[in-house]
Amino acid sequence: MKPKFPHPAIMIQGTASGVGKSLVTLGLCRWFARQGLKVAPFKAQNMSLNSSVTIDGGEIGRAQFEQAKAAGVEPRLDMNPILLKPQGDGGTQVIVRGKSIGTLGQNEFEEIKPTLREEIEASLTRLLQEYELVIIEGAGSPVELNLKDNEIVNMFVAKLAGDAPVMLVSDIDRGGVFASIVGTLELLSSFERNLVKGLIINKFRGDPDLFLDGVKLLQDKTDKPVLGVLPYLNNLKIADEDALSLVPEVYQPSLKSEGANILVHIVKLPYISNFDEFDALSYEEGVSVRYIDHPNQVLDCHLLILPGSKATMNDLKWLYDSGIAENIIRRHQNGDPILAVCGGGQMLGHKITDPRHIEGSEGEALGLGLLDFDITFETPKITERSRVTLVDSSNKLFGKNLSDDFEGYEIHCGRYVFHPGARQLFKIVKRGISACENEFDGGFSGFTVGTMIHGLLENHELRRSMLTALTKKYSLNSLFSKKPPFNREVEFDRVADWIESYLNMDALKSI
Repeated sequence: MKPKFPHPAIMIQGTASGVGKSLVTLGLCRWFARQGLKVAPFKAQNMSLNSSVTIDGGEIGRAQFEQAKAAGVEPRLDMNPILLKPQGDGGTQVIVRGKSIGTLGQNEFEEIKPTLREEIEASLTRLLQEYELVIIEGAGSPVELNLKDNEIVNMFVAKLAGDAPVMLVSDIDRGGVFASIVGTLELLSSFERNLVKGLIINKFRGDPDLFLDGVKLLQDKTDKPVLGVLPYLNNLKIADEDALSLVPEVYQPSLKSEGANILVHIVKLPYISNFDEFDALSYEEGVSVRYIDHPNQVLDCHLLILPGSKATMNDLKWLYDSGIAENIIRRHQNGDPILAVCGGGQMLGHKITDPRHIEGSEGEALGLGLLDFDITFETPKITERSRVTLVDSSNKLFGKNLSDDFEGYEIHCGRYVFHPGARQLFKIVKRGISACENEFDGGFSGFTVGTMIHGLLENHELRRSMLTALTKKYSLNSLFSKKPPFNREVEFDRVADWIESYLNMDALKSI
């Protein structure tokens, strides 16, 4: 007998990865919340290097964090009980209800599937009991035949949720939408095919009315209603789930001399993580942000950012092997600004040691030697929302007269070992709900700054202070409006309006 829950669920599955499941789920969370429902997102298992920290001190996928915010509810661990973060040596860090249980190979992961199913069922059950509607997001495709019998994120979850109705999303922009939809339905069992109650065509360019004949063909072929054709949504200011969207700029010399814009280059590390925290920079008028992987591009910008990494020691080796490390050191010697965050910040120290082999087989790595600390990897992993304040205003990048606390979050196993006389950047005044005493973060030397706090540039005052320091250093005339460059609530409403305009919401509500 199927379990009966007090509240309903609907599920968004896709014909492939990257078809837009996360965005459709976010839009539906916002739309149903605007109808007065208490809505929760849910994704049983997410594979992403972009994560966020919940108020209860654990990691969930960035997409589920944003979906919860769009629904107007506090993100919580139940919304993404299993998070996978690939790292070097073929292993994947497995995070269960916000906490890492270690780096596992594929066979080890398969062995713990029964336990993971229990965690997924418990989390989903709590949400279905507490929220009026749960909107479930699948992962990848539900018909990866070599994985289907043991999957824990698609039809397994739909059945777990009392045979929740499934909406199947496909991306028309990449081509093959008919084959993708018809093929997916054909490869499902008859029971699973009956769970699919509607089709959604996403990323249509042009007038959706031009696809009316395509809609009829799909409905005739599949006997499933097409609930809508969603046009491509441009210039959306909501974080991407993974790094697939990041394409390094082709190297061109002397870009720094172009116009009055502040040019920011972000090193696209092989295991780059939490890169969405720099989105606020790219939305600023007068700021141009590019992802780079060529050594010369390290020098041709006003600000170089060394971002977070899921495999810090592997990415550090890549910096040396690629020649980028040499130019980072040269940039520092020239006095040109560098901002390094989390894994990137750890690389600026003199040495990284991993005695427990948390990241892999390498036990020690030589850092870039720009700041006066060493890093040691230890457990438990710190996953907390944090508040920090500047303790030394003589750093040149963030400027002076910043007396406020700033919000951020921490996701790291690294611990500082400060050298005598090291210049520390921040005092951590709060982690989670607890006040901190004598906890310090980061370091600096002139215009080079390293920190393990994510999300600091999402603080408007701190970001603008940094940009102002850059304009003064390079005698630029970039002007910034008084208002922040974007408002997440406006972006959430924009996605909900998109859903409302192009989906048959009456049909969806009846489902």
